[in-house]
Parts: sequence; C-alpha cells; structure tokens
Amino acid sequence: MIQRGANKSVTSMFGGAQTAQLQTQLYQRDEEIVELKRQLEVLSQSAGVSGALQMYPIERFTPLKLPDGLTQPRKYFDPEGMAKLKRSIAKVGVQEPLLVRHGAGNTLEVVSGERRWRSGQELQLTELPAIEKDLNDEQALEIALIANLMREDLNPVEETDSIIALIALRLKLNRENLPSVLFKVKNLRTRYQRSNEEIAQALQATAENSEILTAIAIGDIDSILAEFSISLESFVANRLAALQKMPESLLGAIRRGEIGLSKADVIRRADLSLQAQETMLAKVIEEGLTKQDLAAHVQAVRLASTTVRESAQADLRTQLHQRYQSVRQKKVWKKIEGNPKLKKKMQRVNALLDELLNSVIDLEQ
Repeated sequence: MIQRGANKSVTSMFGGAQTAQLQTQLYQRDEEIVELKRQLEVLSQSAGVSGALQMYPIERFTPLKLPDGLTQPRKYFDPEGMAKLKRSIAKVGVQEPLLVRHGAGNTLEVVSGERRWRSGQELQLTELPAIEKDLNDEQALEIALIANLMREDLNPVEETDSIIALIALRLKLNRENLPSVLFKVKNLRTRYQRSNEEIAQALQATAENSEILTAIAIGDIDSILAEFSISLESFVANRLAALQKMPESLLGAIRRGEIGLSKADVIRRADLSLQAQETMLAKVIEEGLTKQDLAAHVQAVRLASTTVRESAQADLRTQLHQRYQSVRQKKVWKKIEGNPKLKKKMQRVNALLDELLNSVIDLEQ
C-alpha cells in the first residue's frame, strides 16, 4: 500500500508541481477542502441537536456521474467492512454526513460517503445527513480521489487507477493514454538516461498528448507520485506493468483483499497455465502462505512440471524403441510385406521418420 499522510493538505501533498497555474488551483482546492472539513466537524459535533443536521430523503441519493466513463475510485466494497459499518450505523446512526452535489433532476450525487449511503439503503433508512456543494466534474472527482487515497482503504488496483486518474485530472491529460506515455517516459529515463526536456522532445512525434506533455508536466508527474512515496519508475515497473499483465482471476482476488499485489505477481510470473494459477491462488488464500512460502511452492511446482515432461519424453523414447523391435520381428514384417495397405502405412511412417531426422539436422546446422 502506498504511504500517505491523512492530515496533509492538498498543496502539501502536491507541492512539487511546478506551474504557477497549477499551484494556484491547488491552493484554491486546499481552501475548499479545509472548509468542507470544518463544516463536517461542526455538523458531527452537533449531531445530537435536533435540526442541526440537514437531512435528505435517501431516495434522492445516486452514485456520482462523470463524463468519459469516470466513476468513483472505489469499485469493490468489502463485505466484512460493510457489515461492520452497518452494525455501527444501526446502533448510533450515520455520524459523518455525506458530501454530495446536485445531480440531474432532483437527485444528489454522492461525492464522498458511498459506503454510508449503501449501508443506509440496506438498513432501509429513510433519510441521511449530507452537505450539498456546488462542484463541477473536475472538483467532484478530485475530492473523491483524495478522500479515498487519504483513507488508505482502496485496494492496489483501485489505488493505481485513482493515481492515474488524479495525474490525468491535474495535468489535463488523456486518462486512457497516460499509462502508455508513462511507460515511454520510464524507458527513456532508465534505458537511455534522458532528461525531462529530452524525453518531451522524443515524445513529440510519437505520443498522444505530446503537445501538452512538456518537461514541466513530466516534473509535475514526478512531484505528484513523490508525495505518495513512490517514483515514476517504481510506479510503472511495480504497479502498471504488473497489473496490465495480471489475469482477471488474480485481479479479482486483489480487489477483494484476498491476496496482496506482491504475492499475486509471484503467481503471475510463475508462467503457469490459468488452471494452475487458480489452484495456486486458492492454496495461498486457504493456507495463508507467506510470500517466501509461495515462492518455494512455485519452485516446487516448476520442478515437478519439469520432471513430468522429462518422464514423458523418456516414455516416448522407450515406446518407439519397443515398437521398432516388434516391427522387426520376422513374422510381423512378413505380414506387412504381404499386405499392400500395411506396406503403404509403413512407407508413410518411414517418410515421417525421414522428415523428423532432416529437421533435427537442420537445427544442428
């Protein structure tokens, strides 16, 4: 899990960003979030006072709706965590108001607090406390992302997606193309030791978004990732590369919190069949294997697989030799010579053996 400080302001989290316009936006967002926190604290402290909280009918709430397929960062809701939250709400009610914005019609889109809203629905509550703010799409997504990242309750898949979305949002980059651009930046740095200025120039002719992916923008990406205690190179190598190559069965287990990213990557790198991967995944979950135990198990599986292949090859060689000896017996060979169909089959076998031997000779050359 990426380390982060729950009490950091937005500008301290992203203080390395270098453009004046970006710095101004960050300071403005800081003030907005500080004010939101202040309102939440006031409302929480006065929760016991009748009429102090603004309550809304629960049927008015709806998920956050954003353009370009963007959604709330959280996609998976841990059943155990949800059950615990429901027990708490059933006992003491919703203590922290939701943050919402006005949606289509008379709806309220949930920017922060979707777990509380879902729990309230399952408990058949009639109304929920909320703060309604006038937020555009960019502000709503940014607050939702930061709220989830600061709480440290996203799984690595959602967390990585959220960081990508946050970078794209900050720097006005295309979210879908951003991972491939980051791969190129990382490769130009590590393989060719290019500077940010040289990388920006190299990308101009090849990368989408190249007209806005300047040297300063690359530096801003470094600064954003640094505030989460991770470098661009590490983020690409240990997160993007691993997750993009991860089969869906492993991704699903990561989302559900059944296995950590590092263990899932050990299974992915084992170069096993999908069925073998799923068997190994089940073993890790059921037995709670450590990463060291898992690595040893992978090695054992590979060794067993190699032994089976070698055994199969040895068996084939033995079988061919035994059949050759049987065919050479006088009685068998006499029958083959006297039967045109059998003789034709033997000629095909001989032709196949010639083809096999010629292929071996070609390989040796």
